[in-house]
Amino acid sequence: MDTISDSQNLQCEIEDTINNETSMDNGNTDFKSGFTLKSHWLSLLLLVIQISVALGISRYIPDNAKVPIHWNMDGIADNFTSPQKAVWFLWAINVTLVLFFMLLPLFSVRYSASKGRFDRIMPSICSTTVLFIAILQIMSLMSAAEMVNLAGIHILTAVGIMFILLGNLLPKLPSSFFVGIRTPWSLSSESVWRRTHSTGGITFMISGLIMITLPRIIPAPWGFRAAMISMILLVLIPVVQSFLLFRAEKSTSGL
Repeated sequence: MDTISDSQNLQCEIEDTINNETSMDNGNTDFKSGFTLKSHWLSLLLLVIQISVALGISRYIPDNAKVPIHWNMDGIADNFTSPQKAVWFLWAINVTLVLFFMLLPLFSVRYSASKGRFDRIMPSICSTTVLFIAILQIMSLMSAAEMVNLAGIHILTAVGIMFILLGNLLPKLPSSFFVGIRTPWSLSSESVWRRTHSTGGITFMISGLIMITLPRIIPAPWGFRAAMISMILLVLIPVVQSFLLFRAEKSTSGL
């Protein structure tokens, strides 16, 4: 019964937060700083470089070739697409991602409360993710063009580098319903959010290092599998922590 009551109280708190922040006078909120091309210049530059390189490589790929786009737990490619889709679809994903981050200040109810932190950190998270997707696309296209011998270990290395970069950014991330470790418990409290993302930053960086090093130490496919399992476990740590911190906070407040 206590668990059900806590869940109901938590849901009410989150709904109240959304309603209160949504009802703020938008006229007093300056969205211009978040909605500029200048703050996302690096992501926009990466988009231009990505499509230029992708189109250049695609000239050397036969029309009937298959481009790898997914790898299984053994590090073996198990899903493929056509060169045309590999070029335009993956680029379209990045374009959509950049637009999402550029428009985020307009529909995020928590933007006005942490405008400075949003404007400082969101462009970095956006460009990091765009860079990761662009690298994966270019590596896949180069593999289809037989320019490189792409293996699962190369993909895991790219993922590991992204995790390290994101781990460095997570502790600086303001509370948001769209980006971050968004559990009901972390969203309910600023202190829980901060501590969860501080831990998340550490576990993400450790996970990234494991993904880079473990497959090079343990023979395939066990190194790849061990790295993936370690990543999942490490990512779950801040999720569990957010629940424990929330329970402790409620217990301290007597609720």
